[in-house]
Amino acid sequence: MYYLLRGLSMIDLGLSTVTLPQLLVHLVSDSPAIPAARCLTQFFFFYAFGVTDTLVIAVMALDRYVAICDPLHYAFVMNRQICARLLALSWVVSILHTMLHVGLILPLCWAGDAGGNVNLLHFFCDHRPLLRASCSDTHSNELAIFLEGGFLMLGPCSLIVLSYARIGATILRLPSAAGRCRAVSTCGSHLTMVGFLYGTIIWVYFQPSSQNSQDQDTLRSSLFADPKLQTPMYFLLSQLSLIDISLATITIPQMLVHTLSVDRSISYNRCMVQLFFFMAVGSMEVHLLAAMAYDRYVAICDPLRYSA
Repeated sequence: MYYLLRGLSMIDLGLSTVTLPQLLVHLVSDSPAIPAARCLTQFFFFYAFGVTDTLVIAVMALDRYVAICDPLHYAFVMNRQICARLLALSWVVSILHTMLHVGLILPLCWAGDAGGNVNLLHFFCDHRPLLRASCSDTHSNELAIFLEGGFLMLGPCSLIVLSYARIGATILRLPSAAGRCRAVSTCGSHLTMVGFLYGTIIWVYFQPSSQNSQDQDTLRSSLFADPKLQTPMYFLLSQLSLIDISLATITIPQMLVHTLSVDRSISYNRCMVQLFFFMAVGSMEVHLLAAMAYDRYVAICDPLRYSA
């Protein structure tokens, strides 16, 4: 799970890097224009990162299914190599999907200025605003969004639904209430992310264009493009994983030395250095766990202000 979380955090960082610079340019500029080449480049990377995000979240549902329904084989089934292959497959599918839609957008024409800039009333080059600003016939693009995009969404959604159906059945069969609560708590953050992200995607892209206004497009896309509006628990979990790796790096080498050596002694200087880093990283983990508890408190007790 931590390996997938690290991959997800990098994808979210990529999404922010793709969208925020152009947003800042639009905020300080009087004209919301963007060069066509830059617009298509931003569109490509935004779609590549965004689709990969949805696929990785589906892979995380599979991870939760194996962890809860088959815990004895979890370390074998969801090992680092398998997770790396699943992440690579997500990237391949995402790039192929993005290239299809970029190919459909290239022949379109837009009303621009003499410098070849596209006048786009949006804070980044997304599908709906581009089609709305185009002077060409966009029926083939709309059809591709509903058919190919819908088919692409069907696979991850089916995987998530089936995984959580099996997880729910397994949780109900657990004999103790504490075990059921512990199993549910491991899935709460992921379910929040699934509902928020997939709900926003369906809201943004899978509605007839006649029902969408420019303001609605901007609001919906801001929800999808800004990872900070998704649950911060994933960011905290990724930081916790780094802290746990640091703790293991501090303690395990000396443990191996003691295991392989007859002499169990350690030099004073090395002992002080190890103690310093162990106490520092351990203290960080304690405070981070407290921050995660506060995150759960705000998410449950004050959900309307959670993102703020």
